[in-house]
Amino acid sequence: DVVGYRWAIGTNNQHQQSTPDVLGWESVGRLKSATQAGLSLHDGHTYYVMVQACDMFGSCGTAVSDGVMIDGTPPGAGSVFDGIAEVDAQFQHDTSTISASWTGFADPESDVAEYQWCWKTSIDPNRCGSDSKHFVSVGMMTTGYFAGVDEGVLAHDVVVTIVVRAYNRAGGAPITVASNGVTINHELPAIDESHRPVWKPVFGLQAYDADDDG
Repeated sequence: DVVGYRWAIGTNNQHQQSTPDVLGWESVGRLKSATQAGLSLHDGHTYYVMVQACDMFGSCGTAVSDGVMIDGTPPGAGSVFDGIAEVDAQFQHDTSTISASWTGFADPESDVAEYQWCWKTSIDPNRCGSDSKHFVSVGMMTTGYFAGVDEGVLAHDVVVTIVVRAYNRAGGAPITVASNGVTINHELPAIDESHRPVWKPVFGLQAYDADDDG
């Protein structure tokens, strides 16, 4: 039977053998979990936990974890578009729906794990603050769509901005990127009468008398 465990932390894992160069072997009795604070861990490095289980005769078996990478930086910023399919709209006539798309977010250490998005207007610029409850998680989807905007919110000349947050698998602080905004326009195009084209025929008509024909 196992009478005790001890554990250590190292930076190498060759053939399931790691060197305890971060935390030397420490006994935890018969506990099956341990925590160590105050370590000096480096971003982008992978660390391995080693555990030894020992019996009453002093024989110990060793197991090594598959490692955990330290990722203390957020994902790299991408681009956010006002509209679906990465089409960056400048104006919008619809007053009841908001759509967005984004691309280019990346995290070389632990990969992007989740996107959240939110929309705000020039009338309510603080709607998507850091502690806002209006952000919606869409998992790994790179589009957002919101239908049923309250009447009057998307008034003429109001600017709508999309805000996207990307999280990595390490669960740290996200990167936040905003679109350049789309302007709500309710007016129909007007015709400038001074520039109305004038029809000018390029052919003329001439009377023809059949009696004159021979």
